[in-house]
Amino acid sequence: MRPRNLALLLSAAALLALLLLSRASPPRGRSREDAAPPDAAMPPGPPPDTEEPPDPHEACRDASIPVRDLLDGSAIPRFKVRLGSRELEADDAGALQLPGDGRGDLVAADPVWTLAPPSVERALREGALWAHRPFRVRGRVTGSDAPLNKGVEIEVAHDKKGAEAPWTAEWLRAHEVFPWAYEDANADGTFEIELPRIRGLLLEASAPGRRPAWTPLAVDRTTEVVDVDLVLPPAFRIRGRVTDAQGRPVSGALVEAYVAGRETPGDDDFYIESWESGGHAVRKWRSETGDVLAAFGAHTDREGRFEIEVDLEGEGLLCVKRAGHAAFHRLLGAIRGDVGPVDVALERGSGGRIRVLRKGVPAEETSIYISDLEFPEPRPAFELHTDADGYLPAEWLVAGHRYAVTLEGVPGRAREFLWSGQAEVDAASLPETR
Repeated sequence: MRPRNLALLLSAAALLALLLLSRASPPRGRSREDAAPPDAAMPPGPPPDTEEPPDPHEACRDASIPVRDLLDGSAIPRFKVRLGSRELEADDAGALQLPGDGRGDLVAADPVWTLAPPSVERALREGALWAHRPFRVRGRVTGSDAPLNKGVEIEVAHDKKGAEAPWTAEWLRAHEVFPWAYEDANADGTFEIELPRIRGLLLEASAPGRRPAWTPLAVDRTTEVVDVDLVLPPAFRIRGRVTDAQGRPVSGALVEAYVAGRETPGDDDFYIESWESGGHAVRKWRSETGDVLAAFGAHTDREGRFEIEVDLEGEGLLCVKRAGHAAFHRLLGAIRGDVGPVDVALERGSGGRIRVLRKGVPAEETSIYISDLEFPEPRPAFELHTDADGYLPAEWLVAGHRYAVTLEGVPGRAREFLWSGQAEVDAASLPETR
């Protein structure tokens, strides 16, 4: 192409670009909004980052949602609520007209009702307004062989396994409905509790030295009061004596009975609880289905005697530990009553230490969980703590037994080792248990 022709072509392209730019840009001193024709389509509502109220002529349409009883999900006809200074009423089918702007909190006109949730916005989003009324539980707890005059505790839980959707514990918490209660009974064992009227409630009573008792709370639309009488039988007792290989009493030995059984189904997936009362220590691991592994413990006296209170029926395992002695384990079988006397003779410990490593480096001041694989499931796991060099005492381990170790913060299954007096456990190199 000749240079003259090329210059003409470039000049024409520049003129075309200026023409297009002048059409796309408004004249100086005018905004793009001013340059737009009057009937041009503009974005609805106020510009972003402003707090201007919506145009009343462009208000959202009202929405109709059902008002339902939290007890059974049925519609509540002619239900009245207040929204600010306005009073709204549902129709004969329980349908309530709510303002579509989603603002404000609702209050039941009849104070006996509580709304869940109370906000218009959330009710519109969920497509229903839930309401519930309270009921009262009153009763008395007695002992099967003697009156109870102190220490009686009442617990109300929600059995999410026995309740219909959406009334799970998570749903109830999210809607600010709290059917859980922890109360101390009066000195004569009587109690009275107010609860929201919903399904799936369980009441449990417990007391020191007693096995707990529980009952479901059945309610309907007409229920105002539920009367409950519970009888607590005595706890089982495991008695015995601990001596050394020469028959001398061993004082201060820790004696624990591990029992696998079932209790009241709870509303939590899994939890651990522990307490001490009158020299007796209790630890419980309970699942949402009510399966429990509990450890009931006590120490031997000067004569080597012990007595353990057990408030759970199930399969038992007795464990005895004392510094300088090898551990003692015995399967007790099914615990359905008192057990004993159980005679325990402790052998001298073989000494030795376990060194815990993490990828070849000592796991200093780390929590580990160790269990004896010689015993059937569910086997107890003992929590121990390593020292600054990764060591922990292991004189209570039984020679020739295989053990499984899990380190805190180390993923994967437990690692096995055979105890013969010394052991190094490396979570990165030992084989996994099957």
